[in-house]
Amino acid sequence: MLTSRSAIPCRAAAVLCLIALSCVSTRAEDPPKDVGGWRDAKWGMTEEQLQELFETEVTRLDHERRGTKYHCNLVIPAYDIEGAKFEVAFNLDNVTNTLSTVSLTPTQELFLRFPHVLLKRLEPLLTEKYGSPTHRTRPEEMQDTSRSASFEAVWKFPSTTIALYYTDYSQPTMKDLNSFRLHYEKSSQAGLNRI
Repeated sequence: MLTSRSAIPCRAAAVLCLIALSCVSTRAEDPPKDVGGWRDAKWGMTEEQLQELFETEVTRLDHERRGTKYHCNLVIPAYDIEGAKFEVAFNLDNVTNTLSTVSLTPTQELFLRFPHVLLKRLEPLLTEKYGSPTHRTRPEEMQDTSRSASFEAVWKFPSTTIALYYTDYSQPTMKDLNSFRLHYEKSSQAGLNRI
C-alpha cells in the first residue's frame, strides 16, 4: 500500500500525462492559421498553372464569363462534396490575370430549390476543417418582406475569406431565384501584411 507521500508524485504524474494527451489531441483539431486558396490552387496562379494542376478535372468554357472585376474560362463541372455536385469556377482578376476567387455553385436542382438541405451538409464540414465561423447569421435574422430566408457564415484568414451563403424564397413561384454559394476569395487585406 502506498503512503500518502508516495501517492502524491504518482497522482501528479498521472495529471501531467492527461494534460499532455489533451494538448496533443487539441492540436490535431486546431484550424489552419491561413488558407492560401482552394485545395491546391493558390492565389496568384495563372490560368495555365490551374490547367496544369487540375489537368483531368478542369474544363475550358466555350465562352468566357466576364464581370467587372473577374473573368472565368476554367471550371470543374461536377465536383462532388458529400454527394452534392458543384460547378467550381476559377475566377481570375481582370487586371493581373491571376486567381482571385473560387466559387462553388450547386448544379443539382434539388439543392437550388432547398438550399438549407445543402447547408446542413456543408457547414459542419467547413467548421471541422476551418474552425468556428468568424461571422454567422441565422436564417430568421435575415428575413425580409418577401418571406425569404437567408444565411451566411464567413471564415476570415489573413489571405482568404471563405463565405457560405444562401437565399431561399418560400413562395413556390420564386424558387428559381434561390441561390447558394460557397465562395473562396483572396482577402483584400493580404497586401497589408507586406507593409
